Amino acid sequence: MSQKKSAAGKNAASAVNTPPNASHFGVESMKMIGESIGINNLSDDAARVIAEDVLYRVKLIIQEAEKFAGHAKRRKLFSKDIDESLKVKNIEPLYGVTSEEHIPFRFASGGGRELYFIEEKELDLGEVITSTSLPKLPQEVALKAHWLSIEGVQPAIPENPPPVEKDLQRKDSVDPAFALKNNIIDASKIGAMSGGDKRKKHVEMVRVKQYATHELSVEQQLYYKEITEACV
Repeated sequence: MSQKKSAAGKNAASAVNTPPNASHFGVESMKMIGESIGINNLSDDAARVIAEDVLYRVKLIIQEAEKFAGHAKRRKLFSKDIDESLKVKNIEPLYGVTSEEHIPFRFASGGGRELYFIEEKELDLGEVITSTSLPKLPQEVALKAHWLSIEGVQPAIPENPPPVEKDLQRKDSVDPAFALKNNIIDASKIGAMSGGDKRKKHVEMVRVKQYATHELSVEQQLYYKEITEACV
């Protein structure tokens, strides 16, 4: 009597915990899905176990999706919440459900089954290849050696920096004041650029010591000029 009462109590408790209109996946649905992926002759017991496991997994995904909706302060569940819950479960998210445009479904029935599907368009691969402009292939990585100088002379190739003109070299060597003027002009430009920014509260002033000019005699000037011209 006690065993019968305990069994009856368990059945009553399960009947109370499980609502009569609970959602579930049928055995026929599992068999049809198995046939679509190439699994035929699926037994009823195996389909029933798979259906229970699928129901459990779907409930977990929906619970995670409800958490995302709650964090977003929404009471309505969106498809992106399902995608985020799938990512949390390390499952590849679904594609095509977040489209804002209307997706026309077509209805087909046969053999007592109803099916909704999207009509796919046929594309010609030749037209797709010719219509799209493909990017150019990148150049292969290569190493090239070049001479920086040959017997003290820099070769005029694109890899080397452009040489300084002889007139500028002669002016720098003969007239030291020419280089001093260029330095003063560059310093004034830098000062003007730094002074134009009024947002800076503190600017450090650096004093540059100017070059001292030495007076040379005529003989020393001629000697210096001949040496520099011979070197250039």
